[in-house]
Amino acid sequence: MDGRRLLSASRTNAAMVWDLGPDPHTPAPAWLPDAAEKLGGLMLDEEGRLVNSPGGWRELAGERLQGDSPEPFARLFRNILTPAAR
Repeated sequence: MDGRRLLSASRTNAAMVWDLGPDPHTPAPAWLPDAAEKLGGLMLDEEGRLVNSPGGWRELAGERLQGDSPEPFARLFRNILTPAAR
């Protein structure tokens, strides 16, 4: 394919094309670290300790799933947060 997608197949004859995300040369947006903390549920506090992050993935879904931004990182988070159609 084009090096940015992966094709997988299963024993049930289902095939899936996976978007591998943004081009590695695309600069990360300012909101990405906050989004990663919310998605993972953890963050580092001021003293470098791992603690639960406020908000969570449901809040992140509300923020990142709004609109249809063509920005590659927004598309990546929509793909992560939106269940695949079956």
